[in-house]
Amino acid sequence: MNLLLLETANIFQWVLLGLLLLVIIAAPFYFRFMNKKESDKQTKLIDNLKKGDRVLTAAGIVGKIVSFEKSDNFSLVTIETGTSKNPGYLTLDVYAIVENLSNVAAKANEAKVEEKQEQPAEEVVEEKPVEVQEENEAPVEEEVKEEKPKKPRAKKTTGTTAKKSTSKSKSAKK
Repeated sequence: MNLLLLETANIFQWVLLGLLLLVIIAAPFYFRFMNKKESDKQTKLIDNLKKGDRVLTAAGIVGKIVSFEKSDNFSLVTIETGTSKNPGYLTLDVYAIVENLSNVAAKANEAKVEEKQEQPAEEVVEEKPVEVQEENEAPVEEEVKEEKPKKPRAKKTTGTTAKKSTSKSKSAKK
C-alpha cells in the first residue's frame, strides 16, 4: 500500500515538473509574439501620421501635428496645443504618440453612417379591411369600459394619536 502511494506521488511530481518546464519554455515565445503585435501597430500608426492630424501623446496631451524632423537615430514631431489665440508648441519623439484622433473621428463618422444605412425603413402598418354593413342591419356597437377614477383614501388614525390630541386639548382648557 505504501509503495503504491509513493509511486503515485512520484508520478504526480514528474507531471508537475513537466508542466513547469513547458510553461518556462513557452512563455517567452508568447510574450515575444504579443510584443511584436503591439510594435507593428505602433509602426503602422507612425507611418500613417501626416501634418494636420490631431494626436494623443503618452502624457495625455492632445495637439495638432505641425512638422516632422527625421534623422538617422530618431524622429521628432512638433505638435501645436492650446487655442488658436494662445498656441503652445511641443517637440516630441514620434514614439510618444499613442493615438491618431483624426482617424478615430473618421471611424466614428463612418460607423454613424453605417448605422443609418442599416436602420430599416419605417414599418408599414397594415390596415384591417372595414366591414360594410347592409342597410337593414343595425350597427354593431363595441363595448367600451370606462374606468372610474380612484378616490384617495383618508389615512386611518390610531387610538393613541387620538388620545394624545384629547389630552393636549384638556391641558389647553385648564
